[in-house]
Amino acid sequence: MTGLWSFTGELPTVDKTATTSLQIVNKALLDNTTNQGAATSTELNGGIVELATQIEQASTTDDGTGNKPLALYAKYSTSTPDGTSQAGLFTVISKNNGKLHQLWLDLTEAFTWSGAHIFNSTVDIEADAGANVTFNTVAYEYPSSDGSNGQVLQTSGAGVLSYTNNSAGAFTFSTTTDIVTTTSATTSPLVIPAGGLTASSTIEVWGSTSCVDSSGGAACTFELRDSAGVTMASCGHSTDSGVTAPYNFHIILSNTSTTANQGVCYSTGVIPGTTPFAQIKNTETTSSVDIAAALTLVGNITQTNGNNYTLFNMIIKATP
Repeated sequence: MTGLWSFTGELPTVDKTATTSLQIVNKALLDNTTNQGAATSTELNGGIVELATQIEQASTTDDGTGNKPLALYAKYSTSTPDGTSQAGLFTVISKNNGKLHQLWLDLTEAFTWSGAHIFNSTVDIEADAGANVTFNTVAYEYPSSDGSNGQVLQTSGAGVLSYTNNSAGAFTFSTTTDIVTTTSATTSPLVIPAGGLTASSTIEVWGSTSCVDSSGGAACTFELRDSAGVTMASCGHSTDSGVTAPYNFHIILSNTSTTANQGVCYSTGVIPGTTPFAQIKNTETTSSVDIAAALTLVGNITQTNGNNYTLFNMIIKATP
């Protein structure tokens, strides 16, 4: 052919395979032909690249076949791993908020933290399969439920923790100012939480008073009471007409069970007169107050047929 041929209808078809550079090729062969001579892509120039396999992505392989740069394949990328289908080698993509999904981490592995961590919300610490939580290399086994109000956590020495009644120290209260009455008066309370005392606990009260008679002999009494007004122990004394009598007392309240307790009063006093003398009294009071429950203890002073009754100081001590 030496002239120009124009095809206005059907194009000629070729069912032969070209074997030389001057022969016409069909479309199928042309589609399968690589882009020979195209530039290799770089960071500054578009060109030929090869999609990386998962292993090539994970191994930071630089070039594929024919020195073509390897490009990450979106097929092997996700922002929402489910921990199963993305268990192979995948490219990590952030979520829409720019943060990484936590399932990209193997949460069953042990983590070693070298810096400080600040938590601004509730922190739940779960025990391992042996119910142990390790602090500073020491494994502790915590009880499965909370203790009672006022109880403390104790260790067996082998890391096993349990709740027990607080026996580390006594519950104490002392008055700070004198209390004076012509009839009856009550001190501020000593509050003991439930479980703070047991059947073997003791309650002691010390105090100094002055009973002043006005005419026919005064009767003055100190009582240890609970919040319901039940008298748990008492100490009392009287004076002659027109006499002021100082008086010291010591009450020991002990018990054989939480609902059967006995108080003993030891007291000394000097009643002025022609011949001053010392007076020692030993009285007992029983009560059925449950000392294993929460207790509110107060001191109460009362006097009859007198001028006034003064409580100078008082100390309540409850020993678990």
